[in-house]
Amino acid sequence: SGDGMPNPELLGGDPSPPESPEPKPATPPQQSLRKRPKICCPRYGERRQTESDWGKRCVDKFSIIGIIGEGTYGQVYKAKDKDTGELVALKKVRLDNEKEGFPITAIREIKILRQLIHQSVVNMKEIV
Repeated sequence: SGDGMPNPELLGGDPSPPESPEPKPATPPQQSLRKRPKICCPRYGERRQTESDWGKRCVDKFSIIGIIGEGTYGQVYKAKDKDTGELVALKKVRLDNEKEGFPITAIREIKILRQLIHQSVVNMKEIV
């Protein structure tokens, strides 16, 4: 045709636009195959810490060797377990300026550290 439009016969012979597919009925989203990890759970083979366990251990069982670093909520110390001789990092959280109690960022950090097992990440052993 001379109007600049392509000839429908050359494009498949049907001048009408293709029909859109039937709309699918709305279904609830499928749960993905990969579930998000539960951060609050103990590691495999680890006993869950109960409220009665809190306060049974004390930082006095560690001898402080020196300060490693300092952050927003306190200091991190290099220390040695007096019973086992194991070298550890102690994080002392400062709460004196906190009106809301224990900082939510520290709680998030604890939850994440309890789940991480990697050679480049310090292993969290316990909360005292």
